[in-house]
This record gives sequence, C-alpha cells and structure tokens, in this order.
Amino acid sequence: SYVVINPQLPLLSQFPNLKRLVPIAIDRAIREIISPVVERSVTIACLTTRELVIKDFAMEPDETKLRKAAHLMVQNLAGHLALVTCKEPLRVSISNHLRSLLQSTVLEPSLIEQACEVISRENLDLGCVLIEKAATEKAVRDIEEQLAFAVAAR
Repeated sequence: SYVVINPQLPLLSQFPNLKRLVPIAIDRAIREIISPVVERSVTIACLTTRELVIKDFAMEPDETKLRKAAHLMVQNLAGHLALVTCKEPLRVSISNHLRSLLQSTVLEPSLIEQACEVISRENLDLGCVLIEKAATEKAVRDIEEQLAFAVAAR
C-alpha cells in the first residue's frame, strides 16, 4: 500500500487495529472529489488546447505534429489544474472521512484531531498524484475527440 501511516501517532499506537481505517478514509476522499475536479480541469484544458492548437497549427501540413502538441499541452494543463484545484478539498475530505470513521471507535477528540491532521497531510500527495493522473488521461482522450472534426476539416 502507498498509504503513509505515521507510527508516532499516539492514537494508532494505542489502537493499532484502527490503521485499517486510514486507507478506507483516503479512498472515500479521493472518490468524493475526483470526478468534479477532473471534469472541471479537463474541460478548461481541452477548450484552451483546442483553440490554441488549431490556431497555431493552422498551416501545419503534418497532423501528427498537431496531435502531439495537443497531447502535450492538454496533459500539462489538465494535470496542473487538477493539482491546484484538488489539494485543499482533498485534505479536508481525508480529515472528514477519517474523523467520522474514528469517532465511532475512539472517545478522545484531541487524539482524533491530531491523527486526522497528520494523516491527511502525509497522504495528500498520494491523492493528488492519482487525481492528476486521472485528469491527464481523460484530457488526452477528450482532446482526440475534439480535434477529430478539426483535423478532418483540414
């Protein structure tokens, strides 16, 4: 598993069986925000890429160059947009899901808050990478569809 669980956390030292809840919370948080973040990022990236590539490569006879440029641009735009868009909502979502899972088993609020903060911070990059990857893959598929008409019209 790629999930990071800090062994120094008092809560998880006292209750080691709670470690199994961490990947569940992270999975739920990613699933909660991935769709809207990817959709928004890909829509913006595809629109921008399509307009720029069609304009900049209007006189380019080789459609392979147009497609390659579109792929590179849309991947970078969608990935970076997804990354900046998802960071804070993902951190909050991981904390919320973990908190709700832990509150049903532990009665000490300060230990829960500490665990939620540390675990969400330490696993934020993992979630962001997965969301960024989903955005770049969808962006390439979508830009291909959007460019098909423009390429055929040339």
